[in-house]
Amino acid sequence: MLIEGYKKFGLNFREISEYMGTRTSVQVLHHYKQLKNYTATKNYFNKKSSVSGFWTLEERKKLKEAIELFGKYALVEIALHVGTRSEG
Repeated sequence: MLIEGYKKFGLNFREISEYMGTRTSVQVLHHYKQLKNYTATKNYFNKKSSVSGFWTLEERKKLKEAIELFGKYALVEIALHVGTRSEG
């Protein structure tokens, strides 16, 4: 549910908590940080959706947009934004 909320609302934890309906925004933020740390080593978010090979035009556009939004070192956020590539 957190991942769905993240994809829908980005880093707006208040909106995600309202979407989930069972957690406060502080709890959602804490859980997000835990998952973000976990994904840095385990590739949790994009395990099933990562692909290899040439990047499509749409993926390249999303990558450029994500780097502009999050900076080039926010690998988890970039991977989530692109949606078809992993950060690992």
